[in-house]
Amino acid sequence: MAAATLFFRDVGDVLGSHLTVILNLAGVTFCDSSGLNTLLRLRRTAAWPKPGTHTASSTPPTA
Repeated sequence: MAAATLFFRDVGDVLGSHLTVILNLAGVTFCDSSGLNTLLRLRRTAAWPKPGTHTASSTPPTA
């Protein structure tokens, strides 16, 4: 199973039982389109009917 699918499943499980989820992305050094799409899907999932997800300690963008 792809990492993005596992991540979505695991975070989705947490979203089911918590009002707010903060994703600490400090250790993420690379995120491809699958990862970005997964983060967007999680945000949409959290927005209905939950308040949302937040990121913390994300690294600055690189060129």
